[in-house]
Amino acid sequence: MLPSDLIPAAIVGAGPYGLSLAAHLRRAGVAHRIFGSAMGSWRTQMPTTMFLKSEGFASNIAQPDGEMTLRDFCEESGYAYRDYGLPIPLHVFVKYGLAFQRHFAPDLEDTAVREIRRHDRGFALLLGTGEQVLARNVVIATGIDPYRHMPAALAGLPPQLRSHTADHSDYSVFRGRRVCVIGGGASATDVTAALHAAEAHVQLITRRDQLLWISPRTKRPLLEAWFKRDVLGAGRLGQGHFYSDAPQLFRYLPEKTRMHVTATFLGPRGGWPVRDCVEKLPIMRGATLDSAKADGSRAVLQISSRDGKKRRVEADHVIAGTGYRIDLQRLWFLDPALRLTIKTLQGVPVLSPHFESSVPGLYFTGVNGLYDFGPLTRFVAGTRFASKRISRQIAAAARETMPFANGRSFAADRLVLRGIWPMSPFDK
Repeated sequence: MLPSDLIPAAIVGAGPYGLSLAAHLRRAGVAHRIFGSAMGSWRTQMPTTMFLKSEGFASNIAQPDGEMTLRDFCEESGYAYRDYGLPIPLHVFVKYGLAFQRHFAPDLEDTAVREIRRHDRGFALLLGTGEQVLARNVVIATGIDPYRHMPAALAGLPPQLRSHTADHSDYSVFRGRRVCVIGGGASATDVTAALHAAEAHVQLITRRDQLLWISPRTKRPLLEAWFKRDVLGAGRLGQGHFYSDAPQLFRYLPEKTRMHVTATFLGPRGGWPVRDCVEKLPIMRGATLDSAKADGSRAVLQISSRDGKKRRVEADHVIAGTGYRIDLQRLWFLDPALRLTIKTLQGVPVLSPHFESSVPGLYFTGVNGLYDFGPLTRFVAGTRFASKRISRQIAAAARETMPFANGRSFAADRLVLRGIWPMSPFDK
């Protein structure tokens, strides 16, 4: 039995991964507390005019009994929905997430976690309210926000002249102003379209010679069941099916292969709903940002083109649509001594088959599982796999009846005994 003041699990973060895990733990009867603002980054750090990149059938927040799919929510709320070929507006998905939270994580505590440190009974969490919580297990589900990447070339600009796409959701403040967006992926193209809609004078600057776009799925697939097994979409030669269906096997690919796949598979590309808008706007392709400095109230950018020519671009503001780079050291709420004990691979936590880090009882879900479970963890569709794995492990620990010392399923253990499935780094 756990002491009365020690909860079995604490979840830090209330986006799709945190909410899904709370639903799974609730279904398993595991006492837990979840902290954060429901769908916080989705509500405040993305353009309100944005569309999801994933198809409708691949945008469900997982619940163990399969209830409240995005289709269910849209049908009950009167929103248009199709499994594929109809983009999901951000505001619809946010409302879906909030409804999911009210139903499956009603005890969400809208407060920040200021610090997490080791404790002789597990972990101690200091909340924004000043309360200290003791937990046997902690799951980090804070999403990508802590990892936003700002190019070093923009360091010369003062904060009022530069920002990251995650700093904005309403772009009306830029109406009539000249804005440069740096990047060529989904964030950059979505923001470029949002700025144009807000009547800003926007220019996109990208290193790419050609922008890449996600293609719309408008026709009924010949093999629809097979098509829907690829929740990532459009994987060549079955790659998408492998990364969608077998994330538990991805971890056993060679390290260099895993890192290459996560860096290149479904790499930076814009969503098709904004393609027509963006491609009609000024775009500087094949351009490298060398430096930036302030000239009074304006930003001055020095740009190099492929042919070696130098260009000077002036703007009232610069927005970095340069994405995110996972680096565990940027999780400021983790006690420095704790961070140093977590095994990482190029800043990404190394995880067990159940998303547990090298620190027993400390789990990471969502994009933090990128190197161990592959591209699926970058998408909402990954909530099903991650939440099932983590909740089973924590539930077993809460019952103090772990069926296997290494935490794998019986089927996986049989494969290890037969020499088919390699041991995980934490089994050695």
